Amino acid sequence: MSQNGEAWGITADLANRDDVRRVQDTLAAEHADTTLLVNSAGFFIPKAFLDYEGADYDT
Repeated sequence: MSQNGEAWGITADLANRDDVRRVQDTLAAEHADTTLLVNSAGFFIPKAFLDYEGADYDT
């Protein structure tokens, strides 16, 4: 993978606003040139992506 760039992870509870802020701060300070961000939390509610609301992530 190194010939294609660099990969790294940040562990966070995205239901926790303090953790979300920490991720934002880390990205801004250490990875400002990020071109792709993946949330692989395994979350699934069967509906169209644009139909999700904030409350869906509280379940």
